[in-house]
Amino acid sequence: MKYFLIFFIVFNFSYAQNLSTYNEVSIKNLDPKLNKYYFLDKILNDLTDTNLIVKDIEDHVINFFYDNAKQTYNFQIDMIELTNKLLEEGSQFNLHQLNCSLSENFFEINQNNLSQNCPIFLIEKFNENKYLYIKKNNTSFRISKIVNSDMNNLKKIWLTFLPVDKLKKRDLILKTNQYINLVKLVNYYPKIKSYKNQNISLDLKYFYSNSKTKFILNFL
Repeated sequence: MKYFLIFFIVFNFSYAQNLSTYNEVSIKNLDPKLNKYYFLDKILNDLTDTNLIVKDIEDHVINFFYDNAKQTYNFQIDMIELTNKLLEEGSQFNLHQLNCSLSENFFEINQNNLSQNCPIFLIEKFNENKYLYIKKNNTSFRISKIVNSDMNNLKKIWLTFLPVDKLKKRDLILKTNQYINLVKLVNYYPKIKSYKNQNISLDLKYFYSNSKTKFILNFL
């Protein structure tokens, strides 16, 4: 416990300066003529089932610009305020890895042009049945059995394969080395209650169940 507390103090001191309500987003795109409203529209229509309109969330995106040298769109998005609005409305959403999901070719099968850090959709066939997988690096996860008509519906599948639960307090046990990534995911410091055998027990207030939270940490 002693050494973990030392680590935790050092971590808090070094990481606190970088903890912000705004998430950095960088999207590879060869077209330099797009604007922030294009991406706000994609967020609402591709990644949520909300009734909100672009005007409702335009203030949540700041510092939007296009980097000609890297051919990327860059901006900061207030993920806390945006998710709070969506939760209040009772909407489903999947805002993980915006660097990937806002790319033009993300919702395509067997896409090889995305960044190595992006998940991709694959279709595998077993015993005459087709199954949709999502793969990242060397890890893959089977989402569902599909029929041909489902191949054009990847946006809906991406939206619903990690359904949002109610925002509530939960007791969560994690490996010590996962705490940093959890802080980045939830954007605050969950209270650590105990430490034993490289595991920490903590209080977490989040809108995903413990199993979904662990899946996101381990896979996405």
